[in-house]
Amino acid sequence: MKNRIELWGEWNFSFSPVMAGDTIQLPATTEIAKKGSAQPDENQVLYLSRIYPFTGKAYYQREIEIPGEWTGSSVILYLERTKYTEVLVDGKSVSGSHETVIPQEHDLTRVSGAGKHILTIIVDNNLEEKEDFPVSLMQGHQYTDHTQTNWNGILGEIYLERRTLVPLKDIQTFGDWERKGIRIVFRREDEEYVRKSKIWVKGRRSDGQEFVCQELTCQGPDVREGVPELFYFVGDLAARWDEFNPVYFDLELSFAAEGSQNSESIFDTEGLSDTYSLRAYFQQKEVKEKKLLINIVPIFLRGTVDCGIFPRTGACPMEEEEWLRIYRILKAYGLNHYRFHSWCPPDAAFRAADREGIYLQVELSNFANGFYRESNEKCDGVLNQYLEDQSRKVLLQYGNHPSFTIFATGNEMIGEPEAFAELMEQLRKVRPDKFYTQGANNFLEHPKVNPGDDCWIIMRTDEQTNIRASFSHNDPPLGYLQGEELPSTLHDYSRGVEQSPLPLIAHEVGQYQTYPDYREIAKYTGPLSPENLKTFQNRLKEAGMLHQAHDFFRASGKLAVSCYREEIEALLRTRGMAGFQLLGLQDFPGQGTALVGVLDSFFDSKGLIGEEKWREFCNAQVLMAQFPSYVWAEGEVFRAEILLYNYGPDCLTGRVQVSLTDREGKTEQETAFTVDAPRGRLTDVGILDFPVGKVLKAEKKTLVLKMGSLKNEYPLWFYPKVSDYSSTEYEQEDIMVTDEFTQAAEDRLQAGKTVILFSDGARQEKSLEGFFTPDFWCYPMFERACRAKGYQVAPGTMGMVCDHNHPALKLFPCEDYAEWQWHHLLYHSRPLILDSLEGACQPIVQIIDNFDRNHKLGFLLEVCVGKGRLIICACDVLKRLQRPEVYQFYQSIITYAKGDEFQPETVVSVEEIKDIF
Repeated sequence: MKNRIELWGEWNFSFSPVMAGDTIQLPATTEIAKKGSAQPDENQVLYLSRIYPFTGKAYYQREIEIPGEWTGSSVILYLERTKYTEVLVDGKSVSGSHETVIPQEHDLTRVSGAGKHILTIIVDNNLEEKEDFPVSLMQGHQYTDHTQTNWNGILGEIYLERRTLVPLKDIQTFGDWERKGIRIVFRREDEEYVRKSKIWVKGRRSDGQEFVCQELTCQGPDVREGVPELFYFVGDLAARWDEFNPVYFDLELSFAAEGSQNSESIFDTEGLSDTYSLRAYFQQKEVKEKKLLINIVPIFLRGTVDCGIFPRTGACPMEEEEWLRIYRILKAYGLNHYRFHSWCPPDAAFRAADREGIYLQVELSNFANGFYRESNEKCDGVLNQYLEDQSRKVLLQYGNHPSFTIFATGNEMIGEPEAFAELMEQLRKVRPDKFYTQGANNFLEHPKVNPGDDCWIIMRTDEQTNIRASFSHNDPPLGYLQGEELPSTLHDYSRGVEQSPLPLIAHEVGQYQTYPDYREIAKYTGPLSPENLKTFQNRLKEAGMLHQAHDFFRASGKLAVSCYREEIEALLRTRGMAGFQLLGLQDFPGQGTALVGVLDSFFDSKGLIGEEKWREFCNAQVLMAQFPSYVWAEGEVFRAEILLYNYGPDCLTGRVQVSLTDREGKTEQETAFTVDAPRGRLTDVGILDFPVGKVLKAEKKTLVLKMGSLKNEYPLWFYPKVSDYSSTEYEQEDIMVTDEFTQAAEDRLQAGKTVILFSDGARQEKSLEGFFTPDFWCYPMFERACRAKGYQVAPGTMGMVCDHNHPALKLFPCEDYAEWQWHHLLYHSRPLILDSLEGACQPIVQIIDNFDRNHKLGFLLEVCVGKGRLIICACDVLKRLQRPEVYQFYQSIITYAKGDEFQPETVVSVEEIKDIF
């Protein structure tokens, strides 16, 4: 007779205590099963809409049969993941559980004798009305509708299990490298049973090698205190787990009563024995010189943040294969670290990470809460109890997994550092083999280090020292990519490293928003509907720009990729940095809809950059170049320092080839360096000087770095020498160039002449502030936050799209999206709001507005005014001609205006132009 009865399959189902003939297939949620009436909120734009929303009690019922052979044993109902439950047998309440993060185990022994019974499980996801549940936890990603939703149902394993009457509890394994064995520690209430039982352990290494079955005896000073310890010898097959060598051990431990004859009989599942499946590993963790070390080697965490985005189901995956798929995508993008933002995944996520060599950070569903000691009047006793209880349970439940690397209490919390330190001290006693941190980005407005932490995960190390390149306007100061500073590859975060006494990890790096890809709408076939995307699509249609949707998506996405690349490299080239956590590799369709990933919400590529290209700048080993500008002029000397970031499995020795190639890939200049790069550090390779010779025409070139299979490339722009730019007015033949729309300019137009207006002086209500990087996270969310604080609201734009084949740009080589040579032009501009123009004006260079506002924004446009022709550039070009890229842009516009191709189609009135300026 088997010791387990699976309960997957058909159950009777009802939203009331009275069963009315409806059924459901478990495991599932009510929404996956489409229970209730479909009522998606068509007005919901903050997050995905639940098609079958339900909050309250749902009833799941089926007949079970307890075998006669189970008489005298414990009968346990196991529910791997659910919400608050009450369990009834034959209509009588027998057990309840409030566990929503770890599995629930319900003891049915006293009411489930042999024979048939009616099992009823009442699942209640109305958590906000529970006295022992802190309502503030609903903001965390374990429950919020912004992410995986507060579903009702039962997920994962569901079964009845026969056990001995006094089972082992809290079984923990610890690899002992010195003795080449595994310590097994547990609790057992029946000390006599422990002393008299035969204890056997057999094991298998993750590569399939099996160990002989060993009979063990309890040892150690804690035996009489109910904390026995076993030691299982592994010997020469012991191996340490890390990202490059993910070796672990699966053990089977069994207790058998006196009289058992051999080891084989006690592992026979047909007979009753106290048998437990365990995972174990060898690993050495330590903090040294501001670095996290695993197995004596410094690691660098290249991570992303998982906010619980699962649009196919509205609930987290419980299958190991799905987590393997996710982690393999992660590794394909050069990452080795996965942070679960304010939620704890199921066991399948740990098992898969064990196999793939992924360092996990696990958190409770604790977002922006205050944690205070009991003596503080601000203390929330319910929250404190939850944190202390659930932290310990999470460590005991999942701590045997080698992938479980960092534990944090939550995200962006405040409170008393002493409260966090005391909790960390308690948790170290449970699992001393983990890294601990009070939380991610705690005390964010006034950063402070907690002495009890192993690492510091933060966005800035003091009120002015950023360790990432982009921020919301609600959290000044802005990052360096968002300011006037000319783009380069020189920036790093060394000041932050100097200020931090702990290993420093950059919090939620990136958050560069891309325009929606409305083709994604068709992918939502599960319980969540993208009403937000549908609304944004309709708004764009009403604005008359739906035909440009894909161009907006692609152009904003390409710019976002460039920003991610520079930000990641800045972190890799910061000596002493311990890692970063992107937000994110994947889109976040909640919190106002933040499409910040290079992967969509389904973990599918958006087609903005391939895995191999991404790994050029984000991987365990990366070649990099440091140089002061992407823009160069004739007569200058391009100087770059070559670096080799090596956090791979081995030291690197070899030859680094550096070349400068033209647009067709032909090598123009090259050099080489010999390098010996130790593991776990950044190595200086050498400095190169490439003189910039005669530049007859503007050209984009590529700096190429190669070493074996490693490769990296940088775009560079080369321009002719800037000639006289002192004049702010240009007048030749029938062309007038000016930076103001004056009466003279109007007269010229009325006389049939050409006017070129370079001006950032448009009226504020008819223009926006110029910006280069894409909008941070989500415009509506932070627009409200800024107004509430009285801060300046972000421009809210998302790069540009242009007709790069237009003759006006013939002398200014460019793509159809913003690259680094556009930075100075776009940042020093005021894009024009063209919504009210009567003519259907299509800008040559158009700024992409966010999907909430949908302005048609012009940076460069041409129109007919009266008898004349007018070119408008919303940048104060004439004051910035000393920059070679600006001067080249200026020359391209002038040349176009003088040629025969200048034939604007849109007609506007003088009054409309005056209304703008």
